[in-house]
Amino acid sequence: MNTPFTAEERRKFLQEYSKLHEKSLELEYQVVTSEVEVSDDLVKETDTLRVKLGEMRDQYRLNVPVLPLSRCPYTNQVVYHSIDHYGLDGLWWNSEAPIRPVEVLPSSFFMLNGALDLGKIEKTTFVVKPGPEVPYVIPEILSLPQFKAVISKVKIGDHTGYPIFYFIEDWEEAVEPMNNWGTNYWSFLDADMQLGYHEYGVYAEEQEPDYSDEEIIDDEDEEIEYTYDFDLAKWVDDGKLLWVAPDDPAFMLRKGTSGCSYLNLSGSRQFSVLFDGEYVEPEEEES
Repeated sequence: MNTPFTAEERRKFLQEYSKLHEKSLELEYQVVTSEVEVSDDLVKETDTLRVKLGEMRDQYRLNVPVLPLSRCPYTNQVVYHSIDHYGLDGLWWNSEAPIRPVEVLPSSFFMLNGALDLGKIEKTTFVVKPGPEVPYVIPEILSLPQFKAVISKVKIGDHTGYPIFYFIEDWEEAVEPMNNWGTNYWSFLDADMQLGYHEYGVYAEEQEPDYSDEEIIDDEDEEIEYTYDFDLAKWVDDGKLLWVAPDDPAFMLRKGTSGCSYLNLSGSRQFSVLFDGEYVEPEEEES
């Protein structure tokens, strides 16, 4: 059961976690670089800290907020999704190893992208990749008839976030999703209801399909390479991109460009890479 922590509970948790994590790294460094036999006490202390940190990550997973962020245009269901809206220093935003719960989402949910208009950047010991400052869509997905997307707005610490949910009407016509917002992979539940992970555009070696026995067919169709479109007006006009008005507690879906506050926003269109409170470099697009 999700029990969201308060801002103060979260602050104390992250402070303790950071202290123990730093201590764990120091001990592990001593273990791997020692030129003499490592003492049993050092090994025990290292193992104890590793277990404690694992328990704390499990606790964070239970306490990270799950908020209403969107509404499905096919089922009309309000969509709740985990997000650490207190700031980018939360473990939810660790791009390499994010701590997130298994999401309970509508069957029509396809993927979540997002953008983040940056305010004061928090100090982190991990890399954060929150997307560009201006919201965008993936034309190669949204142009397909089975897809629609919904954009909304959420305050994340000193920043303004733009979650962009994609929904699918017909799973038989599915394509490969992009990576989850803020991470280096997309996730899925397999037939056994086990959570799996996959990096967009890359097969893990042990998961790569074996086509050795397949009949070779001359097919000129190339694998889709996704691009980014920051001109949202045409997608809104076509009814492919719907929107939720900022601060609308009912999350009513709206159509058309009239009154849409998500158009022609100012900000960087480079994909941000943040570390230790600084903007490191723009991330190259995956097109």
